[in-house]
Amino acid sequence: MSKLVLPVFLSLLLGFLVFGPVDTQFKKTASQLTALTTIKIPISGTGSMYPTFPKGQGHTPQEQANELVAVVGMYAYPNTRFKIGRGDIVEFRNSKTDQIEAKEFGSKEVAGFVKRIIGLPFETVEIRGGQILINGQSINEPYTARARSTFGGEFLADCTKLTIPEGRYFVLGDNRKASNDSRHEVGLIDDKDIGYLLPLERQRRIWDKQFRDTAKDNGEESKIKLDKKQYLEFLNSLRQDQGLKPLKYQQGLETSASLRGKNILKFNDFSFEASKSGFTIDKAFAQSGYWNPVRGESIIQGYYSSDELVQGFSEFKKSAGVITDKDIEEIGIAEVEGEINGCPTQVIVQHFAGYVPPNYPQDQINSFKKGLTSLEEISPSWRKLKEEAGFYNSHKKDIDRLLEIIDSRISNLRPIVEKITSNKWLTEAENAYLKEDERLGEEQNNLAEKINEAIRTVN
Repeated sequence: MSKLVLPVFLSLLLGFLVFGPVDTQFKKTASQLTALTTIKIPISGTGSMYPTFPKGQGHTPQEQANELVAVVGMYAYPNTRFKIGRGDIVEFRNSKTDQIEAKEFGSKEVAGFVKRIIGLPFETVEIRGGQILINGQSINEPYTARARSTFGGEFLADCTKLTIPEGRYFVLGDNRKASNDSRHEVGLIDDKDIGYLLPLERQRRIWDKQFRDTAKDNGEESKIKLDKKQYLEFLNSLRQDQGLKPLKYQQGLETSASLRGKNILKFNDFSFEASKSGFTIDKAFAQSGYWNPVRGESIIQGYYSSDELVQGFSEFKKSAGVITDKDIEEIGIAEVEGEINGCPTQVIVQHFAGYVPPNYPQDQINSFKKGLTSLEEISPSWRKLKEEAGFYNSHKKDIDRLLEIIDSRISNLRPIVEKITSNKWLTEAENAYLKEDERLGEEQNNLAEKINEAIRTVN
């Protein structure tokens, strides 16, 4: 029983490897169950198991998903010859993987996931500083795409210990920045979910050619560093493909991104709205002394190289929209290291900005002009009350306050009206004043009514 290779779409940092044509639920023969023969499993090019299995050469995740990059001989599971061990590669399928595929692809047809066994039953797994700890000890992982590139997800967050129950396994993709696995939606897998197995010993001399030298994995030099210049070149290459102008690096945006990063770690608040810290992107812009009306932000936890960040942007539609937005003109990037609940970590914050004119509605422009003109016209008549010595002395406090308000409003509204007429953005201080102007206008009307009533009484 067989089916076609299924198309796969890779999400930001959560790519997965789906394969066909084997249906994991079909009845296995006696020779397969005793591991005398293997089943040839075609592998699609999404790259979640890179570098063990190649990535596709397509320019988009969709193109890569439709590429066949390898055919792997795997053994039916369970069988009488092999027991599952750390480092083994398994194929599995369950209701969660089916739901993920259906959600991502909008297809009723589902296949299976291919990942590597990392945690075994009764072991305690922890992710800390980009590494996997089993029972408190970091493990050697030559098969990963990069050293210290493993970071937590919604199922297992960084610096959280998880003891694996009996009959369950913790699985990860080798390309840790692009794998939906036990850290995320997939969670732990059950022994009965596994359809096929490739033991670590059977990977040698065939699928271990791209394994890394791990001698320096625990050293500080193994931490992944972001080459900002190279990253900007990558981004601008993407923008060029879209026919857009290149982004310019802006130090003011790096400062605002750094301020945001520090508050994100301090309050463990990764929300754009800054619901815990209250320190929004607008506050970060203000404190950095930078201003532009178009603003965007990307927040990602962990250590990333330039190509990994670009891969994420090219694969995640919401983030890609920031990069391909014609109104974005500048970028600033900050890598901020710190701790969250005693757990060492890093957050990379990118701020984007650009300028577009406000294009005020004509009725709004006319309203501001009319308001200013009215103030300028009534000012002389109210000022004449000071010439009526008797009346002025009797109502000096109210008249002086009224004239003070009128003069203040004229002084503040003139540059605002000039900017609005010239289609320029108002500053934060000018916008704040407009709220104050509403209050002053109400006070002015009350004083004018009071003084007019006094005039009527005199007459």
